[in-house]
Amino acid sequence: MDDLRHGDGRAASWAGTLIDTATSGAAWLRAMLDVEAAVVRAEGRLGLVPAACVAAIDKAVAECSADVERLATGGQWSASPVGGLVATLTETTRRIHPAAAEHVHRHLTDADVVAAASLVVATHVLALADADLQRVAAGLAELVDRRRPGGSAVDGAGAPGRAARSLPTVAAGWLNDVLDARDRLARLVADGLPAPFEGILTLQVPAPLAAAREEVPGPIDGALAAVFAAEAGLSEPSLPWRGPRTILLDLMAFAVFVTSTAATVSAGMRRWAPARPEPAGVRDAAAARHSAAAVDVMVISSAIRTPVLVVSLVHDLAAELWNDNDRHVEWETLRGALRALGGSAHAVAELVEHEVTDGLFADPDRYRRAADAETEVDADADPQAEAGGPGVGRIFVDRVLERYLFSAR
Repeated sequence: MDDLRHGDGRAASWAGTLIDTATSGAAWLRAMLDVEAAVVRAEGRLGLVPAACVAAIDKAVAECSADVERLATGGQWSASPVGGLVATLTETTRRIHPAAAEHVHRHLTDADVVAAASLVVATHVLALADADLQRVAAGLAELVDRRRPGGSAVDGAGAPGRAARSLPTVAAGWLNDVLDARDRLARLVADGLPAPFEGILTLQVPAPLAAAREEVPGPIDGALAAVFAAEAGLSEPSLPWRGPRTILLDLMAFAVFVTSTAATVSAGMRRWAPARPEPAGVRDAAAARHSAAAVDVMVISSAIRTPVLVVSLVHDLAAELWNDNDRHVEWETLRGALRALGGSAHAVAELVEHEVTDGLFADPDRYRRAADAETEVDADADPQAEAGGPGVGRIFVDRVLERYLFSAR
């Protein structure tokens, strides 16, 4: 069972969420099985493996996926996490179709399986994180639109200097950061997570097939790499046996950006809503305050821990210079970053939705008190506000809302 708490005992932001399921040990093992099946299906589509063998391996993968505990315990003494998995898959395949067993893991390296499975898991996490970031953006956009300067008497937008530090202008900054995060994620997905395939170098085109394709026997062309990538749900690399290692650093950098953005939003919400109502069913005041601040603690903790994981991964990548087997240890570092990324996005999405619909920002009286306490600034902070003009703050807010509406199309 995966640990659902940090070393200091605090519950992790991803615990009990879809991110928990998507990054569990079972999910990683299933992703490794999916990679094994993907390469066989790709070979089958190119006529390199008989259709009956492809079907048998697919069936064996389904059986093994239903019993991941056996996979985990069977490979605990192997040099890599792939050894026991391949042995179990081969045994299961042989029972279904003896001839198909020789096609299991035939043209994959252990590093291919671990790296490709990591990217498959990352793809799922990015999809979940994007959905949560969309929820955050929608909630913040509603908040900004409802309270933007000139949009409500509660804001007191005409008061001297208030627009400069009003909630709408501050929240528009949060929204802008969230939209930046979604843009970064979109570019990451558009560029694709390249499928590593070092084992392609060991594949030879059978002479009959080569003759049919008017080719000579020898290393296969890029067709198999492209089909394998498509079957695995990844992108085709420019050089299969040198899968870009920088994609891991790109994922880690994105995790840092999302966790820090989530922490900014959470800390800002805490500043604007210091007196959140006690959670239902909690009688002890200290426990109530602790429960109300739990999201802040979890999100900020993730933001602090994630950069450390980046440093750890850099060390893992450098270790490959003298020991290729060290590639097998980097998946857990990546998992920590993916969990922080997805958990933070989910936690802050829940926080924003609650505050906008049921919390401080849905209560005009509480909002007015918080705004009065927060916006004690000079009149010349936004001179146009005193004159009744739109002010720089409102112009900026309108621009960010336009950006959100454009992105939501």
